[in-house]
Formats: sequence, structure tokens, C-alpha cells
Amino acid sequence: MTCARRKLLSRSQRQATILQGAATAFVTKGFTGTVMEEVAAASGITKEIVYRHFDSKEALYRAVLDGAVQSLKAEFARARQRSQSGAGIRSLLAVGRAHPDALRLLLVHAAREPEFADYAHDVRGRVINRVFQRRKHDDPLFRRWAVEVAVSHVWDAVLTWLDMGDPARDEEFARRCIAGVNALWAAWNAPVEPPSGADRGRYGVPSPGGRGRTAAGPVSGLKHTAPGEPIEGGVVCRIAAEGSKGGETAMHNTQREEARVG
Repeated sequence: MTCARRKLLSRSQRQATILQGAATAFVTKGFTGTVMEEVAAASGITKEIVYRHFDSKEALYRAVLDGAVQSLKAEFARARQRSQSGAGIRSLLAVGRAHPDALRLLLVHAAREPEFADYAHDVRGRVINRVFQRRKHDDPLFRRWAVEVAVSHVWDAVLTWLDMGDPARDEEFARRCIAGVNALWAAWNAPVEPPSGADRGRYGVPSPGGRGRTAAGPVSGLKHTAPGEPIEGGVVCRIAAEGSKGGETAMHNTQREEARVG
């Protein structure tokens, strides 16, 4: 009777296995709720082997985040080299297919962990600044708001597609997501009729010939922040620009205009 010889992994291969198992454990139970035995079990090894590669649970969590960031940078560069539109969306999708738990840890869970909230804030801030430099709006406040919501929208859209979408239709999703983002940005830049009559007071718009009300409405209640600083009440999830009368038109336009999100 012959026993199957166990295949030995290189150090880099072993670390990759540990990082994948750690990402699954951390997403499932959080940083505090996860113990190294669970990471080892998810990786198919012993706790002692985990500690040979990572000194602490915090170092392991940070390594998972670092790996996700480096993977995103590599995929983003590949998409740009191929001159593909929506490089940010495509890079998120590619990393999400290869490392779904690591991506979710970076985009969602890390911000909730006190030990890694600054890390997550820094990553989001860099994405926000990159989009802010490329996207325009006549109103500085709404420009800032639009960028924050655009980034949140795209992150959420990609994560939702990873949960429920068909991998065979990833390219279709990417095109639809880009088209939707472009249409949204175009709508946010479109002229808006000023409120009239009774609505003037609600939005703090002075009535003709009078002072009117100045009560804070949906717009005046927003806080203007500097690039890189999140707006109060922002959510954790992302967008681009092109006009259209419907999603179909925007989708056609996307094929000839690069989406600049993220």
C-alpha cells in the first residue's frame, strides 16, 4: 500500500494559503472574534506554522489588507495597459474573483475595526482624491458629494455582483456598471430648476423682493470638506461621466469614452 506523498509548498505559496484562510476567518468573525487556531484550520495547517510566517494576529490582518491593495494596483495597471475603460471597476472585479474575502475585508470590514480604521480611511482617501482630480462639477460642494457617492456606489455594485452575479457575464456587468456611473454623473451635472413658491422656504432660497427663510435644507446641511476628507454621513462603498437619455445610450457611449472611476 502506497501513501500519497504530501506536496511541499514554497514559503510564498504557504503564505498565500495562510492569507486566504485568514481573510475568510476575519470576514466571518471579525478581528477580535478570530483566534489563530481558526486561521490555521481555514488554511489547513497548524497554529505553529502560522506563527512561523506571521508574528501576530494584527500583522496577519494587515498582510491580508496589503495583499489586496497590491493586487488592485496590479490589476488596475493591466487594465490601463490594455486601454480598457473603467479600469477601477475592472480591477475590483478581477481581485474580487480571485480573492473575494480579502477584497471585502479591505472595502468593508477594516473600517469597522479600531485597529485598522485608519488603514481603510487612507485607502478610500486615495481613491477619492484620484476620482476628484478627474471628475468635474460646477459646484464645489456637489462635486465633493458626487465623488464620495460615486466611489461608494461602485464598491457596493461590485461586491453585490460578486455575491449574486454570473462570472461568465462579468464583462457585461463591467460595461453596464460603467454606463450607469456615466449616466449618474451626467445627471448630477445637469442644470436643475430652482425651487419656486412654497418650496423656496424649505430650501433656504429667498423669495423675490424679500429675505425669505434660511432654514437648512438638504443642500445647506452638507458640510464642505477638503479633498481626501470624507463627508459626514458618507457610506462605505462608488461613479464616472457621460450624458444619456437612458441606460442603453449610456452603454453605447461608454465604448468610446474611458470611465475614470477609481
